[in-house]
Amino acid sequence: MNNIKAAILKYLFAKIEMDFNNRRFESEIKKLNLVLILNPIAFNFSLRGGIYKILRSYNQAIKDFTKAINLEPNNADFLGSRASCYADANQFELAIDDYNKALIITPDNDRLLLFRAQIGRAH
Repeated sequence: MNNIKAAILKYLFAKIEMDFNNRRFESEIKKLNLVLILNPIAFNFSLRGGIYKILRSYNQAIKDFTKAINLEPNNADFLGSRASCYADANQFELAIDDYNKALIITPDNDRLLLFRAQIGRAH
């Protein structure tokens, strides 16, 4: 990555952090869109997915977590995040499926086990 691109990304991430701290999520999404043009990596898609989840834009969040998973298929955090979005969107079978996939990667993850169990009991 060249120095100019790195400087722009550093600046954008500083602004994104300020937006997050001030709960300006729509502004944060716009800046993350720019970040993803410059650096379309899994982590950046997951950041935007997390903001969409906060905004309860579950379909958009699921799309971004899916992009992150496609780039890093063995990342249990991305699978767990998408599972949480599916659960919030009342797509419980898909949520359980993602939790199961994440637990194959990290079988001792208590958080994932708990969330999967809560969905199973409720539905």
